[in-house]
Amino acid sequence: MLPGHHGGRRSSRGTAGVLIHRGRDRDHHAGIGDRILDRGTDATGPWTAHGSRHCHARWARLILGRRRVARGDLSTLRVAGGPGKELYVDVMNALLNTVLVVFVVATMFVAGLRTQVAALVAVLRNGLLVVLVLVANLVVVPLLGLVVGLVFALSSAATVALVLVASSPGAPFGAKMAMIQKGDVVTGSVLQVVLAAIGSLTFPVTANLLLGWAGLGEDVSLPVGRLVLSVAVLQLVPFAVGLALRAWAPGTAASWTAPAGRVSNLTFVGVLALGVLGSWQQIIDLLGSLTLLAAAVFTVVGIAVGFALSAGTKAVRTTTALIAPTRNAGPAFAAVAIAFGNDPAILAAVSGILLVGLVVELPVASWLAHRRSTGQSRVSEDAAAEEAALRELGAVRDASRPPGLTAD
Repeated sequence: MLPGHHGGRRSSRGTAGVLIHRGRDRDHHAGIGDRILDRGTDATGPWTAHGSRHCHARWARLILGRRRVARGDLSTLRVAGGPGKELYVDVMNALLNTVLVVFVVATMFVAGLRTQVAALVAVLRNGLLVVLVLVANLVVVPLLGLVVGLVFALSSAATVALVLVASSPGAPFGAKMAMIQKGDVVTGSVLQVVLAAIGSLTFPVTANLLLGWAGLGEDVSLPVGRLVLSVAVLQLVPFAVGLALRAWAPGTAASWTAPAGRVSNLTFVGVLALGVLGSWQQIIDLLGSLTLLAAAVFTVVGIAVGFALSAGTKAVRTTTALIAPTRNAGPAFAAVAIAFGNDPAILAAVSGILLVGLVVELPVASWLAHRRSTGQSRVSEDAAAEEAALRELGAVRDASRPPGLTAD
């Protein structure tokens, strides 16, 4: 029985999630269990694992089991009624799950098409750099996400979202950041691929461990085995196929790279858009919370971590700096679908955190590119001035040389 439950009916229907809002009357806490009703839909799709009648009760225990809640945190649950709403949720969940699978597969396939085995081996030979980047992205940044969530006393849904995002390294956009900032694109691309591949295996374990440390309730856990299988298969297999195609049929790989890249970009936008459309009320609520500020702090500190835990030239260090806070959206959204039935509050928080990350990182990458362009222009101008001075000096020497003598 849920805390505060006084014999109210528990719905036996599906797992589309609950809508959360802030109650103004603290007396509502006494009967909160009586108002935990679902929207009467079953979340379906390739990512869904917990299509059971207990999903809402489990998520409600997550919300209600947290003792230390922020001001204005989850205090009341309400029902979103009507068959029309149920159909809307069904359709949005089905679309989100489908587009999510296409996004993950296309993204890793493109990563394989763009990766040369020789470049992969060359970067992996730099053992110090690889170890530092792995520590930063697989250990420090996930812990940073948990710490930021606790320091800002975020709501349970936002804390779960931040932990999921922080635990998912190797975003394809990390390689794009290397290109935008005019950094070490080859190293950045290889490291992003390595992080995505390893993160496929570590993400469920890391996120599950951090959620346990967050003290959100004993029932809050991820289906580690199913997540490892789903995420690893949907990321590693397409990457291996793309890598093999690049090695054995480079012409075909080159012709497929651009179309597959467009599919990846469009489906990424589609995942974010569907997440927003399915949880727009919760996204509006984010504007009055600390979630977006916490996401900005997480991103800024993540940049510093990525720069500090690196080795090599400045171009390499700035490349790893922007890779660290750029997290992989695919596994995070997959975990929301599998473990939380595409709960709109968590979907909204994940979408908001990812968007804030991009908003912070893009100006930093552009600033670095401007500095490098300015520096290259100055070097070119100095080289041209030096060459002109040498020419002028040579002309003066030739003019002052006595007739009949030639330079050695």
